[in-house]
Amino acid sequence: MKYVKKFILRGLLGITIGVFLNQIGYLFMALQGGTIEISSDIIISQFIISSLTGFYCAGSSAIFEVEEWSVLRQTITHFIALLPYFPVAIYAGWIPSTSFGKIIFVANYIVVYLVIWFSFRAYWRKKAKELNEELKRHNRKAGLEN
Repeated sequence: MKYVKKFILRGLLGITIGVFLNQIGYLFMALQGGTIEISSDIIISQFIISSLTGFYCAGSSAIFEVEEWSVLRQTITHFIALLPYFPVAIYAGWIPSTSFGKIIFVANYIVVYLVIWFSFRAYWRKKAKELNEELKRHNRKAGLEN
């Protein structure tokens, strides 16, 4: 139940982030120059899609709080949990419609997860090393080490 609560709380923050990122996209389109006409139907659908996507993506980060799971399991589970993002992003027009654009998008998705995995791995290795060194210092002070 605690993970459901974290999912919901993070998801609520994710709504704000999703809509903000969507508006940043509109801002970049506007900065390209020229006139942009966007119908109210598109604005409404983009608002709803970015809200729901933000909720789901941010909420799913609660997967990384499951302490009983290894970082590898958390990362793979999160990777799989976010796969529904692809059809949503295609429907919303956030992924280029060309095959090459879709391949680049998927490649970026995989690279991000590899970066996450190796970053977490390096971080936890460093933490384990620091804790072991601290334990050795503590044992030396207590006269427990030979």
